[in-house]
Amino acid sequence: MASAAPPHFTGARNAGARLKPRPDGPLGGTYGYRMSKAALNMAVANLAHELQAREIHVVALHPGYVRTEMTCGGGSVDEPEAAAGLIARIDELGASSSGTFVHADGRALPW
Repeated sequence: MASAAPPHFTGARNAGARLKPRPDGPLGGTYGYRMSKAALNMAVANLAHELQAREIHVVALHPGYVRTEMTCGGGSVDEPEAAAGLIARIDELGASSSGTFVHADGRALPW
């Protein structure tokens, strides 16, 4: 009988999680939004640490700049491609990538 894959938790993050400072200074405002992203970062890092002994893997995923109504069609990737990338990253998830932030294209992203 084949063993089941270990369970995992995925913290999904959207493109806005990588807001960059403006050339004329850091971005202000949107504090609640930014704090929620920081909270998700900490949840992923802490859950990965706490659940490693149970072989439960945790990752934060970034789908990329997806073409949606929210982006007014200005994204660089269509929804099916972004979804396929996220699924591929989940399928690859293991102990070495647990607790990390990963783009749908496979790139490791800094917190």
